[in-house]
Amino acid sequence: TGTFLMSLWPALSSAAIMAAAVLTAHHFLYPGAHIAVRVVAGSAIGAIAYGAALLTLHRPRLAALKDIYRLMRS
Repeated sequence: TGTFLMSLWPALSSAAIMAAAVLTAHHFLYPGAHIAVRVVAGSAIGAIAYGAALLTLHRPRLAALKDIYRLMRS
């Protein structure tokens, strides 16, 4: 069980950071904005937050994934 949860940790922690960023942006940036603007801005903010969280908090995991991908391609 511990190994399984550890394998999910990068995705779970990045998703939590993404959710916090989107909810914060929704609260402060969107009053009265058109729904299309909210959807596009929320999606962009979420994608940036998720990517930034992965790159800053879980870089070794991403490097290992990149190595596995390279090995599979060769």
